[in-house]
Amino acid sequence: MRIPLLRTLVARPGRRWWLLAGAGATFTLYLALWLSGQAVASGMSPRQAIGTLLMLSVMPCYFFFCMAFLASRTQEIAARHARLTAATRLNELLYHLPGWASFALLIGALFGADQNGHIVVYWRETGDLRAPDVTIFVANTILWMSVAIMLCWRIPLSITLSKLGRDLPFNLYDQTTLLPLRKLATYDLMVVVGALAFMPLQALDAEFRLVNYFWGMLIGPPVAALLFLLPLSGIRKRMQALKQERLEALQLQLKGLNPDDTATLESVCAHMDRVRGMSNWPVDLKLVTRLISYLIIPPLAWVAAAVVEGWVERL
Repeated sequence: MRIPLLRTLVARPGRRWWLLAGAGATFTLYLALWLSGQAVASGMSPRQAIGTLLMLSVMPCYFFFCMAFLASRTQEIAARHARLTAATRLNELLYHLPGWASFALLIGALFGADQNGHIVVYWRETGDLRAPDVTIFVANTILWMSVAIMLCWRIPLSITLSKLGRDLPFNLYDQTTLLPLRKLATYDLMVVVGALAFMPLQALDAEFRLVNYFWGMLIGPPVAALLFLLPLSGIRKRMQALKQERLEALQLQLKGLNPDDTATLESVCAHMDRVRGMSNWPVDLKLVTRLISYLIIPPLAWVAAAVVEGWVERL
């Protein structure tokens, strides 16, 4: 399944900003449908509805924008290492969805629809189906289908990037070749963090509802970890192999040294300790810690705010 829109957005970066206009037009349509009647089944306040509709209209466009950005960066890596087999495979996958994407889209649609299953139940029981309720139902279904598209597209690419990492030419003492792949993995993580940052839009009425954050926080962190670590897993295997080769060479050198040559013995032993201490993951731990804090602190703050609000109301 081809993605012609993605190819266009990568070839013409200026058109990516058209997605903002698309998000605005979608929000206007959703809002018009919401205001066309009185919502019964969804039971949202006006502020909550506006925030929810804003999130539902912006996030699919946000995902396509991020896909275009990630595709351009992935294409640069593939061009830089064009001689590698995995780079050829990257170019083949860049503007296509895998064969199982149709099934994943169906799962995404059913998952999004199930979150508003009460609207369907209400319609079956009363026969009263109104435009505002249908808008919420359809918009949420589209949102989760866009999530499914994003994952169907990115996971195969991440697997191929992992294979590319195993074949990248680098040595233990000069890892500059790995920087683009490290940055790309960080971008994948930031895409998920950015998506989670849209969730508070559902609380424009300043009321905390756990259901608004439950699925995002349940699915978001594991997906972020997967998309961050999967492209780097191939480098990790390559790093382990290079470290083992180097340690074996140093061990042979150590056996051939004169036991009385203390200075050389200490130098080789210190170098072996240095090689053993090298991280198998080519990751900036300070950066990862900062990103994880961005991912964890907001939901904790929301929960704390809800607890304080409940405590104040009991006074």
